[in-house]
Amino acid sequence: MIETLPALAAADPWLTRRGRHVDVDFFVGIGPQDWLVRVREGRVERVERGPFLGRSWAFAIRGGAEAWSDFWQAVPPPRRQDILGLVRHRLVTIEGDLRPFFANLLWFKTLLELPRGKGDGS
Repeated sequence: MIETLPALAAADPWLTRRGRHVDVDFFVGIGPQDWLVRVREGRVERVERGPFLGRSWAFAIRGGAEAWSDFWQAVPPPRRQDILGLVRHRLVTIEGDLRPFFANLLWFKTLLELPRGKGDGS
C-alpha cells in the first residue's frame, strides 16, 4: 500500500499546494518491512523498499503490519482511525526529529491516510 503514495499524492492538488514547503525524507516501518519516503516541495518523489544501510531520514514511523492494515481499511476500527491514535495506544511509534512532522501534522496525516480503502490494507 505504501508504494502507491507517489501516485496517490500526485492526484491530490491540495496536498501538493499545502505541502509546498515540505522537504523531508522519512522512514516508515510496516512490520518487518522498511520504507523510505522522499518528499520534495510537497511532492512524494519516491518510496523505496528497504533494508537500508547508511541512509538518513528525519523521523521514523514504525508499527506492526496489523496496525497499518487496520489504519488503511476503508472504515478503520476504533483506536486505529488516526496516526496519533495509533501512537497513543502504542501500536505505532514515532521517533527522530519530530519538528517536520508536527510542523506539518495535517499534511502528514492526510498523506498517510491516502491508501485508505484502496486495497487489502497491507
